[in-house]
Amino acid sequence: MRLHYLLAFQDMKSFKKYFSTFVHTGLAISVLFSLSSCKDDEDENPPRITIESPFENQTFSSTDTIEASAVITDNEQITSVELEILDLEFNQVGTKRSYPASGSTFSFGQLFPVGAPELSTGDYYLAFRANDGRNVGSAFVKIRINAIPRELEGVLVLTSQDNQSYLYYREEGENEFEIEHNFFSDAVGGGLNYRQNIFATAGGEAGNADFFETDEFSIVNSLPGFGNIGLPFYLSITFDDDLEQFIVTQRDGRIRVLDKSAFALIGFDGLVNHLPLKVFGNQDGYFLCEKEIDGPIYSLTFYSFQGLLLDNYPVAGEVKGVFDLSLNEKFVWVDDPEGLELRVLNVSTEFLSLPYERIGSRLSDVIRTGNNAFIISTSEGLLRYNYSNGGTVIFNSSAPEGELFFDDLNQLIYLVSGQEATIYGMNGSELGGFSFPREIVYVGFDYNR
Repeated sequence: MRLHYLLAFQDMKSFKKYFSTFVHTGLAISVLFSLSSCKDDEDENPPRITIESPFENQTFSSTDTIEASAVITDNEQITSVELEILDLEFNQVGTKRSYPASGSTFSFGQLFPVGAPELSTGDYYLAFRANDGRNVGSAFVKIRINAIPRELEGVLVLTSQDNQSYLYYREEGENEFEIEHNFFSDAVGGGLNYRQNIFATAGGEAGNADFFETDEFSIVNSLPGFGNIGLPFYLSITFDDDLEQFIVTQRDGRIRVLDKSAFALIGFDGLVNHLPLKVFGNQDGYFLCEKEIDGPIYSLTFYSFQGLLLDNYPVAGEVKGVFDLSLNEKFVWVDDPEGLELRVLNVSTEFLSLPYERIGSRLSDVIRTGNNAFIISTSEGLLRYNYSNGGTVIFNSSAPEGELFFDDLNQLIYLVSGQEATIYGMNGSELGGFSFPREIVYVGFDYNR
């Protein structure tokens, strides 16, 4: 029997109480409540979801990809659909993805990777949530996951200097890096999709944006570059693990998005006379840090998945990171010239609060190591900040400023500064490192899934 539950409760506590009286009956449940009393002319109806796949109690391994599909209807316009894995107490424990949607009737279908190394074998719920801009409708289907241990297969390093770039790879358990490929480019960055085994890099003044498969490093796609001396064409390239997309920015203001297999999805233009320095993928769309070409003004801009400009927020410096805090709130880390800042952006109210700042300290980079915990590379060394208690501790005061990369499986932090990379444990201790004769541009972690 297939059981699909359509639920929109005021809080999870009331949901659990209600759900527990039905879960053993083996009957399909379809329940709809309004979340709060609203004005007569306001939309009070959350979207309705009918799950078509997976089937109730269908079994997957932790390396599988789930074919998730549903028919979603709403009296207004559906704006997005979210999938996540929950335990039997309805706590989030696994992968979470958000996808754009449109229309009052929407046929949803996505390949959803289980991809949660911490999960043990057992029963879970796959949650479907649909948003119409005001209300959220939810539906759940029970699945079983057989755990396969997640492993690190190797570390990939991209270096570049004098218009020549090199790819190195070190297998897990080995001590030395081996050269896998070299090519003409002054690479500005990289991105690794370890699930489909595709690595991407882009040149600045010289070289194309190339997408390689990582077995033989043959090119699966290439975007031509048109850089000139002193005028790089590509500004950044990255792979967003949550969206499963490659994102490339160009000096002419164009942003290009490719899918996980490196096929083109969309292209859109940023602000006129601005440089799109960096893109931060998000469950609601794309946040960009953009800077005036001939001026000092920075902007944090917000675009839909279709490339439409949704909002523009003023910031006093370069944005180094954007992370989810809640459904409507985002952490925004800013390198303000007067001192690094953590802003909290409420997308609904457009309010940027300032819960944390460090006067006189510059921000080089930031990574998230937990729900509300961050490691930040600053002019004072490596710091650890916890939003939950507002506390800051010196993680490693002797660490240089640099770019941060995080091996989340082994909980190791890689700090890259020039030609040197230093590895830190979660207690701030140095655990080793490596160096190359060229600048290190990117460090990627090649997991088995």
